[in-house]
Amino acid sequence: MNSSLPRRAITLCAVTLGCLLAVSAAPTFAQTAGIALPADLTPTNQQPPQVARQKRIDDELAKKQYAAALAELDKDVASQPRNAQARFQRAVALAGLGRADDAITAFSQMTQDFPELPEPYINLAALYAERGELLRARDSLIMANRVAPENALAQSNLGDIYVRLAAQSYQSAIKLNPKNTTARARLDALPNVQGVRPAAAPAKPAASGANAKPTKAQ
Repeated sequence: MNSSLPRRAITLCAVTLGCLLAVSAAPTFAQTAGIALPADLTPTNQQPPQVARQKRIDDELAKKQYAAALAELDKDVASQPRNAQARFQRAVALAGLGRADDAITAFSQMTQDFPELPEPYINLAALYAERGELLRARDSLIMANRVAPENALAQSNLGDIYVRLAAQSYQSAIKLNPKNTTARARLDALPNVQGVRPAAAPAKPAASGANAKPTKAQ
């Protein structure tokens, strides 16, 4: 990692998989998004113009002005390939613009260049889960837990992914055997995690014969 970014100075802020995108580098936005954001990746030796420029980029992301932020971050990444903050925020901007494939590529490259950080893996999991690629999301979170077993959010998100995978298995079992009451009961007992949709109960047949209510004569 860049010598200007000592490991002890790196503090990343992450949030749950249940939301969409993070829009700011400030930790106070942590509970409003599903993409992890760098909270303290800025080199301590920045000059005033650099500080002002970084604030402008942070504000653009906070206001969801992703195209404007991306234009500046592209330049930063091109000139400073090891600038973790710029690369992280660039990936966030890409995701905000709906360029999920490019964002996944950017976060994936971060896991190669900064393997000690769990947040790029968490971000990948959020993007994969958003696309319904739960096995990839699971694998990303397993890696996050491997590099940072103390990261409670990674553990929690992994639990949510396992709940969604369980729901898929129970739904498949019910589809194969609609009379499988055990699978239905277990599906209904799953917690209300985003992406879990309990199978609908069979519709009641319309009343007929002796049970039908008489129709009033016109």
